[in-house]
Amino acid sequence: MERMNRSLKSESVAGESEGEASAKAPEDLGAIPDPMSILDQAQDAMIVLGLDGAVRYWNRAAERIFEWPAAEAMRRHAQDFLWANPCAVDDALAAVLANEAWNGALAVVTKSGETRLVESRWSLLRGKDSKSRSILTIHSDITEKAKLQDEFARVQQLESIATLARGFAHDLNNVLGPIIMAADLFKLTIRSQRELNLLETVEVSARRGSEIVKQMLAISKSQGPDAEGGSEAKAGGADDGLPHGNEELILLIDDETSIRLVTGRTLEAYGYRVMTACDGADGLAKYTARRGEVAIVITDMMMPVMSGVETIRALLKFDSAAKIIASSGVNMTGAEEEAARNGVGFFLHKPYTVARLLALLKEALHSPGT
Repeated sequence: MERMNRSLKSESVAGESEGEASAKAPEDLGAIPDPMSILDQAQDAMIVLGLDGAVRYWNRAAERIFEWPAAEAMRRHAQDFLWANPCAVDDALAAVLANEAWNGALAVVTKSGETRLVESRWSLLRGKDSKSRSILTIHSDITEKAKLQDEFARVQQLESIATLARGFAHDLNNVLGPIIMAADLFKLTIRSQRELNLLETVEVSARRGSEIVKQMLAISKSQGPDAEGGSEAKAGGADDGLPHGNEELILLIDDETSIRLVTGRTLEAYGYRVMTACDGADGLAKYTARRGEVAIVITDMMMPVMSGVETIRALLKFDSAAKIIASSGVNMTGAEEEAARNGVGFFLHKPYTVARLLALLKEALHSPGT
């Protein structure tokens, strides 16, 4: 019995020892961190404000972002030193009092005077008696992000303006091209000096318009029409020294009626035969029908139904020896480079003069291939 009692006593002591050890175990894990020290580890600025705007808490991230030490910020009113736009803060305060929460962007002023942009989240804090006591504000510095977004938006805006400018240039070149060529063409038949002077005025105005188009393209950082177009020698008559054709058949593909008409008449005046098409599909059909006769194709790069690139590919697939000149009012999408990648080495920038048209046509006709 005595041995049993000693055994029970030993078990009891052991149990008490284990219980004491269990009770002390949490102490071995370390004390729970102070909540404020946890907030000091946050990357976002965390500020607690009274309803009157007085600063009640200011964490280390707030010191880093806003450059104000906590000792200087505490007990001061944030309206006196932090907000760049007090009216926006008043709106945020009204919203948080009405809805208990508010999110938005605010501009703040650092101690050094720099204005920064923060993404703010405001939450209404209540005391144990459920009465409103203070406001927790959390601020993420988005200054650099906002700058990148602004820069991206600016680039997009410039790209939109450039695209619009290139579109206008394309249309204007299609308008000015026939005027410039027609002026050269009319000089072949007009003999009155008065009428020639009037025609010269029209031609000069058209060329000035072409120069304006090139300037507009330069501003939009885009490649403009061929610089040679505004300074070529003018066709002045049958003895103007420009190259003439020998009844070669030219297939002219362009969706602009005025270009087909004036360019066609010009080519005919200088010894060529001309067959026109209003789009790539029409041009391909006419080339197929008269494959052995067509000496060279002049095709626009921007057309409905079938684009210039698609037309070039289809022509060369049908006849690998086809000679082609590509043409465009503006190098909107790298038209000249795209033509070259598809085997076309001759490119005619609109608006072009008679001299430029005839010179390039002669060069292409006497070349070994496209």
